[in-house]
Amino acid sequence: MTHIKITYANLATKSHYSTGLGVGTTTEIIKQAIEKNLYSLALTDRQTISGLLDFYNKGKQLKFPVILGSELFYFDGMNQLKKIIVLAKNQEGYINLC
Repeated sequence: MTHIKITYANLATKSHYSTGLGVGTTTEIIKQAIEKNLYSLALTDRQTISGLLDFYNKGKQLKFPVILGSELFYFDGMNQLKKIIVLAKNQEGYINLC
């Protein structure tokens, strides 16, 4: 039986670093994505980048392409709290996240 790699990447995944929202450790998340034959996966923990280095290293170790990001909140011009997910396109983007 041939396994087909799904050309889908979840761009809003939370790990245990997003207290109460995460679906597991970065290792568990990547292993699940590999089992499901996903193309890639983005880690976007809420208001933190604490898990990104571990996520990147584990992805590299398992030869699984990962995307680094975060879910951030800000106040718009009308004093309304807004949410935005930011993803790093490259190393410069990762540095900007930090």
